[in-house]
Amino acid sequence: MLKTALLIVLVITWFPTSLFAGDEADRAFKFWQKALTDSSFLKSPNDLETAVQGLEFFWEQYPGHKDEDEVFMLLARLHARLKQPQFQWNAFLRLVVLHGQSPLAPRARARLDSLANYTTAPLFSIRNIAGLNAFLDAEPESDYRLAFIRYLDILITLDIPSLYVKTLQACDLYLRKFTLEAPDADLVLYWRGLIKFRSEAFTAARYDFLLLHSVFPESRIIPNAIYQLARITGKEHPEEAKAWLIELLNQYPDHELSDDAQFLFSELDYKSGRPDNALNDYRLLIKLFPQSPFCAKSMLRMGQIQEDRGKFKEAVTAYRQVLLYPADDSTAKNALTRWIHVAADLLKNGVMEANARLAYVNRFPNASDAAGQLWRAAKLFEKAGRKKQARALFKRLVDDYPASPHARKAIKQNNK
Repeated sequence: MLKTALLIVLVITWFPTSLFAGDEADRAFKFWQKALTDSSFLKSPNDLETAVQGLEFFWEQYPGHKDEDEVFMLLARLHARLKQPQFQWNAFLRLVVLHGQSPLAPRARARLDSLANYTTAPLFSIRNIAGLNAFLDAEPESDYRLAFIRYLDILITLDIPSLYVKTLQACDLYLRKFTLEAPDADLVLYWRGLIKFRSEAFTAARYDFLLLHSVFPESRIIPNAIYQLARITGKEHPEEAKAWLIELLNQYPDHELSDDAQFLFSELDYKSGRPDNALNDYRLLIKLFPQSPFCAKSMLRMGQIQEDRGKFKEAVTAYRQVLLYPADDSTAKNALTRWIHVAADLLKNGVMEANARLAYVNRFPNASDAAGQLWRAAKLFEKAGRKKQARALFKRLVDDYPASPHARKAIKQNNK
């Protein structure tokens, strides 16, 4: 009987003002409280899912209600029974962040820590846990709107794919409750577009970023929206994407995304088959942003362009210069591999190849092929008549990689 009544209420509550005139929120909460304490009702997974939908609907209808902390605790219990740890975690997070002064908050915080750290299948990486703790250790926010922003900020920062739908629903709820006139509405609109982008709903994301660009032209977040618009349009409409990037670079030259924009602009020219333009673009990036993490990637691209043109010496120079900038392992390995290939197969220069292989070992001393690279470099120096360099590398092979099969061969070489 209760189950039937519950389903009827779920339908009728689409018109809450008709059903619960005056104190409808309190009556709705008491209904759910009673329903969820009746053990005869919650028997099957469908019953539990129905209850979850009802409580989520309550939050959407009455955000900030005085009993909202209890609603979140009830939601967490339901998700635990449904074996949905990520949604259970999200319910506890809402409670802790939106109602940090609630008597239920300490218990919810303890469960958050437990779910994040001690479950058999941890929800987060160590990096995410550190970021989460930094948020949660902050003083609780008493202003509901600001607390809501903090809650959204956590979800956006942690970037949890299984919670994308919940994040979008929360963004929609903020914009409904506080309207576009509220502070931070521009930020929430951007976050909503960002989650849609991460979900690969590119058309929907584009509309949000365009809306932000139109409604909040003076917003501090406009450069970010422009950059995302360029990313969305770049694959199918590179010229439109470049127009967005030019707007960003011209109007916000000192923005933190300026080097990202310049690199994306360069990549669009490169992938559109405009190598001359791309070379100039990459050179400009290195000139304007010498400390950018994109310098190494730009230099790698310049090497690839020169290699494709048959300018192998210029390509080698570019590949070597990749290592002069802070390069991630993937970029560095790519540059070193290309350098070795050009020296060995295209220029057929043994000394250049030896130096490339030695540079590889210096950058990746623990790589599985490091000993082999060192052996090959030593043999190339030996073949080129550079006996002293060869012997030094044979000795290094024995010292640094004594368990390698190449070490035994190196001992024999040095004993000749």
